[in-house]
Amino acid sequence: MTTDVDRNETAESDQSEAALREKVELLQLNQAITRAANEAANVEDALRIALNEVCDYTEWPIGHAYLFDESAGDLEPTTIWRLDEAERFETFRRVTEATRFASGV
Repeated sequence: MTTDVDRNETAESDQSEAALREKVELLQLNQAITRAANEAANVEDALRIALNEVCDYTEWPIGHAYLFDESAGDLEPTTIWRLDEAERFETFRRVTEATRFASGV
């Protein structure tokens, strides 16, 4: 016979295991990005690898990197993308690459 206490303990154990799995996955993501940054020939390569790792982790079909422009004080779009369906998102890519964001936006 299963009691309410047993069910609660099982639920808590499942939640703890899920939380631990998520922390391990985030640590692995952080390690992969750190390794890429250390091994990359330039900033663009490091960003591209990091973007791919984040998109793989989050299962996002689209990722784009912006860089902070110190002289303008805003975010400047780059040509660094992760596009699983490039043709489908071509208009989005063009508009995004022409859009800057002020601090806080």
